[in-house]
Amino acid sequence: MVTVTNERILAKELKKENTAGRFVLVGEEANSNIEAEIIQVGKGALTKTGVLIPPSVKVGDHVLLMPGAGITIKVNGEEMLVFKDEDIIAITDNDND
Repeated sequence: MVTVTNERILAKELKKENTAGRFVLVGEEANSNIEAEIIQVGKGALTKTGVLIPPSVKVGDHVLLMPGAGITIKVNGEEMLVFKDEDIIAITDNDND
C-alpha cells in the first residue's frame, strides 16, 4: 500500500454504468466530472506561516472531481487517483451514511 503525503488524497474512481448500451459515449458525457470514493487523505496543506489546513474530506466520502484531475497510479494492480483537495468540486451523498 502507499501513503499519500501533505495535501494529497487517494481515491478509487466509481465507474458509472454505461446507459448508452454498446455505444461509446462522446461529447458532453465523455468529458463529465469524475466521481470517486476517498481511500486515504494526507495530513493537509501548510500555509507559508506554517499553519496546517486539514483536508476537507475524510475516508469513505464520495466526491466529484474536475475532468482530468490528478494522476492515475496502480496500487496492488488496481487503478487509483491521486489529487489535491483543490481538485474537488463537491462532496456528494453516498449510501454509507
